Amino acid sequence: MRRRRGRGARERILKAATELFVAQGINATGMDQLSTVAEVSTRTLYVHFPSKDKLVQAYLQALGERLLPPASPVHAASDAREQLLAIFDRRSQDTTAPLRGRPFLNASAEVPDPGHPSRQLAAAHKREYARRLTDIAPQAGVSAPETLGQQLALLFDGAVARSVALNSSRPQESARSIADYWLTPPSPMSVYAHRDEIAALRDTSRTQPDGLGEPTVEQTAVTFEARTGHGWRSPLPRHRAAHRHPTAARRVRPRTVGR
Repeated sequence: MRRRRGRGARERILKAATELFVAQGINATGMDQLSTVAEVSTRTLYVHFPSKDKLVQAYLQALGERLLPPASPVHAASDAREQLLAIFDRRSQDTTAPLRGRPFLNASAEVPDPGHPSRQLAAAHKREYARRLTDIAPQAGVSAPETLGQQLALLFDGAVARSVALNSSRPQESARSIADYWLTPPSPMSVYAHRDEIAALRDTSRTQPDGLGEPTVEQTAVTFEARTGHGWRSPLPRHRAAHRHPTAARRVRPRTVGR
């Protein structure tokens, strides 16, 4: 096989690693295949990267900034809102190959040891991803930016995983619609229509967790109000909410009988 000489070997190795790791996975890619695709000798490959672990770390570090939301501030609320929604608009290049997800999620799945440097890089990337969304959120008029940043990051990762499982981009389209709903304040009439239900559920949920570590209804209501400045719109009709929370019926004060 013809080997290319001169400078640029490191860049060719990283380019080959990116193509192969994305297309077939980290564990399925061997160093011999990497040297062949990069057109370098195995010796040159190991000069630049003494081990495959070092190469995987360099690959993730090279991708890190490109896959993060923008760090530059925006001033208009509409621009910030579009930046938050834009994370769901990123598409892979047109190809007939199966969808492969995102490199940092894939690396977390392929490297089982949480203490491994590659896993730590992936975790740091995910934390930074949520932090950047949190930084953008206040400019979109959100009053609970940290909560929304974490929720959008979770929604994004879930949509990516489902897209891979179904080999379809539709989950990301659905996730964008959900995020758009979260970022759209409800109309005053919608808030007014659910005012009694919000108050009743809040009273009940102070002592009734939904179980298994899930946030209580009160936390959901408070989060919604903090995020949008409006009351929470329950997804349940009033009669279903009362059925789910029997003690959440509207409390009516007894009439005082005059003396």
